[in-house]
Amino acid sequence: MSARAVPLVRAPDPSSRAIGRALATTALERIPPEERAWIARIESRRPAVTELARGFADMCALWSVPKIWGRLHLRLVRELRPRTCLELGTAFGMSAAYQAAALELIGEGRVVTVEGEPRFVAIARETFEGLGLASRVEQRVGAIEEVLGDVAGDVAPVEFALLDAEHTERATVDAFETLLPHLAAGAVVVVDDIAINEDMSRAWNAIRSSARVAHAVDLRRLGIAVLGSTGPRR
Repeated sequence: MSARAVPLVRAPDPSSRAIGRALATTALERIPPEERAWIARIESRRPAVTELARGFADMCALWSVPKIWGRLHLRLVRELRPRTCLELGTAFGMSAAYQAAALELIGEGRVVTVEGEPRFVAIARETFEGLGLASRVEQRVGAIEEVLGDVAGDVAPVEFALLDAEHTERATVDAFETLLPHLAAGAVVVVDDIAINEDMSRAWNAIRSSARVAHAVDLRRLGIAVLGSTGPRR
């Protein structure tokens, strides 16, 4: 992670420099104390989330972001300072909680998170309420392929997006292409689980090869794409 940070912190564009700082501080354990407090608070909630998700035990282990990546989400959002984070795939709310904590520290902004499984929505809501972050999170419910265009249009220009829903090539690339007209210049798109299967590897390669992507960082689990300086016309 630290090796990926070196060229980024010297990059000409502010988004890449922000990503570089986030990677370096995470890798070197130089996380500010106020962020450490939020990390501890979110992680203390994990057993309650697991209990709420009983019956989805395997899913909870697989779909709840591990601590190391959660704190990177927090660092990325705090360094990038987006007005809105758009997340695809709420699951039990842990990833959104890390993003919302960053916005709480910034003092403004919201996470708009989309989930197609209604049973998960209530669990995520309890996660946000239990952490005192509900005011920072807006939950949208519906099949992503059906609602994403409208949601992205509502919150555009999108400055930060996390793609962590259906882990197939078609669904992931389709989601990215649906987002493209709504992504701001310099927007950052994080793709989770890029090495979990061949489909996701192909999806990440397609995204990083997009003409709109100026820089791409492969962290083995996460792919981070930085959009170029030309955004959608509005």
